[in-house]
Amino acid sequence: AGAKNAALSVMVGGSEEDFARGREVLELVAHGCTDQDVAERLSISRRTAEHHVAAVLRALAVPSRREAAAAARRRGRPTDGPT
Repeated sequence: AGAKNAALSVMVGGSEEDFARGREVLELVAHGCTDQDVAERLSISRRTAEHHVAAVLRALAVPSRREAAAAARRRGRPTDGPT
């Protein structure tokens, strides 16, 4: 889990804010949200959401949203639905 947390923290720039955003995106993806859903929930453009999702997949070294969701479950997330 530590390596995955480290990967998420460096995926966009390494700041605590980037880590928090990566976790938000991962939780939304794990709940089946599309890029458009992520964009709307986080008040960002669809294109920015696409970049965030791609960064999360890269950080977790997984090829698909399904595998990212599985990684989220292994990490003990998500516990609730998207907010």
